[in-house]
Amino acid sequence: MDCDKNVEACFFYKDEVLRLKELDENNDGLIDLKEYFNSKGKIVKSMEDDGNTGRLNLVWFYDDLENPVRAQKDNDGDGKADTWFFYDKGRLTKVEEDTNKDGQPDLWEQYDEAEILVKKQKDLDFDGIADVIEYEENHQDDS
Repeated sequence: MDCDKNVEACFFYKDEVLRLKELDENNDGLIDLKEYFNSKGKIVKSMEDDGNTGRLNLVWFYDDLENPVRAQKDNDGDGKADTWFFYDKGRLTKVEEDTNKDGQPDLWEQYDEAEILVKKQKDLDFDGIADVIEYEENHQDDS
């Protein structure tokens, strides 16, 4: 608390279990982070302002162990996700991006166990099929 008369944090409980947390981390009067919790107090979803945009543009979804399962980001502020992140046991495995604003991915990235980019695919004519496939050095196709 900095005594500026602006609320920096709100905590909402149900049956004595934290269910929603809202934070204004940069004291601009806008919520920068919302975290949603289940009836056991485990995080299931969070929304954040990534890049100080003034809006909650990045949404995370979590498993029962509170590891991220997937995330989605609205990069252009139109209210629709255009980048999707996929995780396995908290490890990034794949990223999909919609570069032409049609709601469908046209750029795909695949990552190895160390979260190193190993494969990139691009759909140049936006028909949903990769036209260009690039493999990173020292990696082979494992699909």
